[in-house]
Amino acid sequence: AASRSTAAGGSGDQGHEWLLEELAAERLATGAARRRAGRLRQEAAEERRALAQRQAAEELAYMRRQMQAERDLRLAQQAEIADVDRSAEELRAQLIAARTANAELRTALAQQQALLQRLRD
Repeated sequence: AASRSTAAGGSGDQGHEWLLEELAAERLATGAARRRAGRLRQEAAEERRALAQRQAAEELAYMRRQMQAERDLRLAQQAEIADVDRSAEELRAQLIAARTANAELRTALAQQQALLQRLRD
């Protein structure tokens, strides 16, 4: 009976050791899985940050292109306005010259008519 008890006890110790080994293996596997999950979460967070940075850089580049296009358009409009202003100044000068010439012609016509009238009288 004593040997049976020792055998059962020894068998019980072996079963207990086996359970402890299984538990230790499970703990190791769980720890490895947790570390892997942590690395994956960290990689995912880094990917999200990198994606956000790329998107921000793309948006910034788009905004810079948009602003440059607006600057170019404004410069072109300012050049057109300057051309219109120059043309308007030239037209004003031509109008003044035409009015002056017209006034001189009227004066000359009036003088010629007055002379013709004197010659007729």
